[in-house]
Amino acid sequence: MAQIDKTTQFNQQLSITAEDGGTVNYATLSGSIDQYGVPSMSYYINDGVIYREHLSDFRTA
Repeated sequence: MAQIDKTTQFNQQLSITAEDGGTVNYATLSGSIDQYGVPSMSYYINDGVIYREHLSDFRTA
């Protein structure tokens, strides 16, 4: 198996546009892939109601 010489990190905010035109963040995703190709990921749900309403978007992200 080939070794990867880099690591990759990512962060993403999932949000919706509120009725008043503002933005509401409902989830934060972060993760990395280490030099051996092993991924790790974590997430924080900021708003459970909006999260449940947009569950398919969360799973896609």
